[in-house]
Amino acid sequence: MSDNFKIQCTRRFVRKHPVSEPWAKMEEAILKGKEPLGAGSGGDPGDGGHSEYHDGQWALGAAQLSLCAEGSTGDDAMSPVVSILAGMGMGGSPDGIVSAHGSQGVRISSGPPKQPAAMSTTVLNGVQIEVGTAQEIIVRRGVPAEQTIQISPGLMVVDSPSQIIIQSATEIELAVAGATSSILLSPAGITIKGLLTQIN
Repeated sequence: MSDNFKIQCTRRFVRKHPVSEPWAKMEEAILKGKEPLGAGSGGDPGDGGHSEYHDGQWALGAAQLSLCAEGSTGDDAMSPVVSILAGMGMGGSPDGIVSAHGSQGVRISSGPPKQPAAMSTTVLNGVQIEVGTAQEIIVRRGVPAEQTIQISPGLMVVDSPSQIIIQSATEIELAVAGATSSILLSPAGITIKGLLTQIN
């Protein structure tokens, strides 16, 4: 990435518009079956935005590809948001699919600048999910949430209203404080270790 491109991508504003607004305009235009109108198109007074709709397959290719949202400034400043939506929610197709694939790896990160680094400094071989020290990772299923996996600063929660199954062909160990207290399950039996053990 060139230095000029990095400068263009520097954050410099506070969002005032809702994130969903540009997609709401696009969805409305698709449902009406016509090309969206935007700034410079001659049909709308314009808010500085631009939309395009193509009734067919659209592809973009390059040796390397970067997509950057740099935001805007002024009274109507908008935060940098990149949205990839398939089906587009209300009125859209019910079978939308988003696929992300890398022949060597896929990395998803979130956080303040360099916390973590936007680009991995190590050789990635697989899938990596990384967030900043003060952030959290939440995986939910169901609306409202029926099952949750939450990783937060100082806390990790696995919550389910039904069964949680942990299985291993060799052994499972639960340990705290450097294994000062532990429970070890293996085909040979169950070993409970601790400075004080209470069983009710």
